[in-house]
Amino acid sequence: NAFYAGPGYDLCTGIGTPNGTNLINALINPDPLIVISNYGFNAIGSPAGTFNVTSQTFYLTNTGAATLEWSLINTSAWLDVSMSSGTLAVGASNSVVVSLNTVASNLNAGTYTASLWFSNVTSGVAHGRQFSLKTSDALVILPTNYFSFIGPSGGPFAPASQGIILTNARSGLLNWGINNTSAWFDVSPASGSLSSGAQASMTFTLTPAVTNLANGIYAATFQVTNLASQFVQVITGSVLVGQPLVQNGGFETGDFTSWTLNGDAGNFNYVDSSGSFVAPHSGTYCALLGESGFLAYLSQTLPTAAGQKYLISLWLNNPLKGSPSNPNEFSVSWNGSTLYDKVNIAKIGWTNMQFVVKATGSSTVLQIGGQDDNYYLGLDDVTVTPGFAPAISTQPTNLTILSGSNAVFSATVSGSAPLVYQWRKNGTNISNGGNISGATSNVLTLTAVTTNSSGNYNLSVTNIFGVSTSSVATLTVNLISTGLALDSSANPSGYKDNLSFTAAVTPANASGTVQFFTNGAAFDTGTLVAGQAASTNIASLPRGTNLITAIYSGDANDLPATNTLAQIVTNHPPVAATAFYRRAAGSSLDIAVADLATNWTDVDGDIISLAGFSVSTNGVTLTNNAGTLVYFNSNNVADQFSCAISDGWGGTNFQTVNITVVPPVNPTPNITGMAANTNGSFTLNLAGASGYTYVLETTTNLISSANWLPVATNTLGTNGVWQFNDAQATNFSQRFYRLKLAQ
Repeated sequence: NAFYAGPGYDLCTGIGTPNGTNLINALINPDPLIVISNYGFNAIGSPAGTFNVTSQTFYLTNTGAATLEWSLINTSAWLDVSMSSGTLAVGASNSVVVSLNTVASNLNAGTYTASLWFSNVTSGVAHGRQFSLKTSDALVILPTNYFSFIGPSGGPFAPASQGIILTNARSGLLNWGINNTSAWFDVSPASGSLSSGAQASMTFTLTPAVTNLANGIYAATFQVTNLASQFVQVITGSVLVGQPLVQNGGFETGDFTSWTLNGDAGNFNYVDSSGSFVAPHSGTYCALLGESGFLAYLSQTLPTAAGQKYLISLWLNNPLKGSPSNPNEFSVSWNGSTLYDKVNIAKIGWTNMQFVVKATGSSTVLQIGGQDDNYYLGLDDVTVTPGFAPAISTQPTNLTILSGSNAVFSATVSGSAPLVYQWRKNGTNISNGGNISGATSNVLTLTAVTTNSSGNYNLSVTNIFGVSTSSVATLTVNLISTGLALDSSANPSGYKDNLSFTAAVTPANASGTVQFFTNGAAFDTGTLVAGQAASTNIASLPRGTNLITAIYSGDANDLPATNTLAQIVTNHPPVAATAFYRRAAGSSLDIAVADLATNWTDVDGDIISLAGFSVSTNGVTLTNNAGTLVYFNSNNVADQFSCAISDGWGGTNFQTVNITVVPPVNPTPNITGMAANTNGSFTLNLAGASGYTYVLETTTNLISSANWLPVATNTLGTNGVWQFNDAQATNFSQRFYRLKLAQ
């Protein structure tokens, strides 16, 4: 086999090579089959079953002088190869893709290795390539492995509960369970099922049995099992009972009991209650540190839990300002790491100093150093308390609400007090005010939201131990769906009638305007009052069906809306009064259509025309002679017929025409007299038969009958006479008159 040199390989002795022997064949010609790359991939999988590397291409080249055969040996169940054998001509190349298959995503959590061998069948030399695969379980646990409770013997203990979150990072259903053998922990729930991507919160609380525990630290191990893969993950919880962890932190024993004092060369460090130099911060005693020339150290080895954070708190007093001539120094270290070291401290009264630290093992050394060449530093109330970064067990959820409603986002948070809350919208901190309250609490309330309130909200929680940020919850504010009812003051209506339209919008508290349209043309805009808007009057709609449209503009809370109605505008039919005519016995009757029309009216102002006429009651058929209806009946009896009239818009009506018979009269027209007036006009006395219509004509030339022109027409009354004053006679040197029956 061929081996490639690497760091630590000795090509002469073979030390460090894979087989540990001399590379005897290092001096012979290399194999003509060259395989690049020299190493396989190392794939690391996520809980979701995806990998940082999924494939690698290897390039095979024949550098020899003859064609060679090659083959690939793959015994791995989780690797696929694009081809497993082939032939390479001289100088030819080919490529083989090695990739992860679906088996890789379904392996139990662990680390797997595989070797692929590219073999030169011709020479018998094989080229090995190593691959590794690290898979993760689909069940994700956060926090990963540790939590604790702390309190005095008998309680109470803080926090009230601790939680972890389980997540199914894969597709498909995942069943899980937890094994709890502890008498002082309750776990809820103890088992469950998670659909793809789902989460479950598991809560740890203390049982009443914890109140019976003596002072000490009590640990419990919980096994969380993915029942599908049978992979087990371990969580450790502890109860710290009666643990101020620092013993005699207030020096109330009157000495340095529980402390180790180093460097006290001149006995300048002691516990005092007199207050001669420094009065205690609390209680009866405090420590005085007055070592000269160098630091003296107080230390304690504290029981801790690996990975746990703690808060160191102490009180320092320096009654005399440090200086080069009056040197002093104060230091604090944790597990050998310096947290604070200050030379020549300014004069201060009791001042609290706090440090957040993290334990790396089951015990940790706290060391406090002090030096004061000419006076004393005061030290009191030293404590170390387990602390917990904020943890969000219940995340805010997405909300979809209607505009004008209230939105409430909340999160359940645990962690060491004080917790500082800050809600954010689209990544920017928000403040209380207006419709926002709770911006700095775990419950954010937005009242009477509008679409401007829509966005992505999340909560950031901080304390001295860390920060936690919630998942993003999206607020979607939808405008309220509105209804618009449209009504007419009259429908159908008559032509030229005054009309108005009313739009009613629901909800009734909607604001904005309504625009009114007739047949697509805007004619008015009204402002909503109590949900209603009325248009101005309109009387210009054409006859027929008119499309009336109302469009509501919408507002900050309400969607726009549109509605239509079909306004029917009807035609007013013409009206005809009954006409009465007399016919002389034995004579025909001429009735001018224009005379009939004097009894016709139309409120729409339409032009009325004669559409037809009926046969009379007595069976007489009238004729229309150029606008004159001619009636003749050899029987001298009363008669009646009807005329149909039309306004041209489909409106029709009927006029009744009554004809009565009168004895025969002499209808001969007569000019019975004429008198000249002083102003040059003439008055003519005319006579004929009562009820007959006569036409007075005039001419200035008797040569042609075509020159006769009518100047007046009159139907004679019961006396059969007519007097006419011709005021136009003054305009002529001569004028001739004649009277004739109207045709």
